[in-house]
Amino acid sequence: MRMISVTLIALILCQPFLPADSASAQDGAALADAGAVAPFRKRGYLLTDPDLRLSDDNRALYLKLVRDFPDAESCLVATDAPLPPLPLEQRLLNWKKVANLEKLEVCIFRISSELRSVVGMQRWFYGNGF
Repeated sequence: MRMISVTLIALILCQPFLPADSASAQDGAALADAGAVAPFRKRGYLLTDPDLRLSDDNRALYLKLVRDFPDAESCLVATDAPLPPLPLEQRLLNWKKVANLEKLEVCIFRISSELRSVVGMQRWFYGNGF
């Protein structure tokens, strides 16, 4: 059962990312203004999408989190490993920094965006004890 759950989560997170369109361009501009590196999707919607039903406070919270966690590296435990660094699939989530569900959501999105494969996400989930 655990294998099915992790596979389902990995499939959902690794769905193909949508090509750039006007909404993506707007979101990219808004996030660039906010100091973020990459767009973030909540429930499949860009944060600036008016169809995303989210309170102003929650939207502001997620915009802050997108700035705080601009990439997968910002979510992971720092390594003192010699060069080359460990592959992302073998890196551990920094639970001290990722202390609530919203931060976890942003970090899982960041990690899945970089791994971009179901198998990679399965390995990462298993390696992190999910």
